Amino acid sequence: MNQNRTYTFDIPTRAVGKQSVRVGQIKYRKDGQPYVPRYFPRETTNFTALVKMAAKQAGVQMMDRCRMDVFIYLPMTVKKHGKKPETYHECLVRPDRDNVNKSIGDALKGIAFADDKYIMEGKTSYRFIKGRQAFTRVMLWEVGWEEYIEETNGGTI
Repeated sequence: MNQNRTYTFDIPTRAVGKQSVRVGQIKYRKDGQPYVPRYFPRETTNFTALVKMAAKQAGVQMMDRCRMDVFIYLPMTVKKHGKKPETYHECLVRPDRDNVNKSIGDALKGIAFADDKYIMEGKTSYRFIKGRQAFTRVMLWEVGWEEYIEETNGGTI
């Protein structure tokens, strides 16, 4: 097996956290049975599609276990104060890191891993950039399960 494969790819849009499933109005099947359609908001499904496309273009292949780091790049806001020089401030409107992780993890199911439970570790962090549009960078590393075994010698950890 290829150990230590790494992949890095950028999603060329602002990160979108996984949103809750929405519930539509009651509809009826051809046989007359009622049902309630459930769906994710369009913003979530569009971001998920971009993640899948970027991963496939980067040549991401299935891994047994991996580490996933996510860097959410947000543009800094520029404030002008008359004749004073411009000042840059961090972007205060930020997507929730946990939900962005869920969104990306779910999108990579079947592409990078069988299920997102095989993401053994990782981090998600914000980065602020000047003069560029928002984007999200994903880094994946294949890891072996041996790294996660701890010896207890009959005691507690």
